[in-house]
Amino acid sequence: NGNLLLSQLLGAKIHFNGENRKGEDIEDLKIRLEAEGKKVYVVPYGGSNLLGAYGFVDAVKELKNQLTEMNLKLAIKELAENEGILLDPVYSGRAFYGMLDYIKSQKIKKGANILFWHTGGLPANFYYSEELM
Repeated sequence: NGNLLLSQLLGAKIHFNGENRKGEDIEDLKIRLEAEGKKVYVVPYGGSNLLGAYGFVDAVKELKNQLTEMNLKLAIKELAENEGILLDPVYSGRAFYGMLDYIKSQKIKKGANILFWHTGGLPANFYYSEELM
């Protein structure tokens, strides 16, 4: 519900395709919309195309520059002591659980530097509100 609300507020037009949850018929929809004169850009499932990969490359470059410019140990301590970080139960929650499991099972060496990249998903919590309460 949260993602749908944000999409609507931001002017996105969502097309529901029934059973085709992963966009199996996305090409048909694209052709139909283009025939109506619409300008269409398809974001593949999970953003998993070359442009999406370039986006993460750019984000890593930006992150590296930011970490270089600040005292990392201070940016981490402050976050741990003063910030509440909310995870969603779909993506970031599972990823965080996986990271903790790797730490607990010592698949990551003690004292290793770890970056958990929280990519969002917070609005999904509204959909799962009953399960999370």
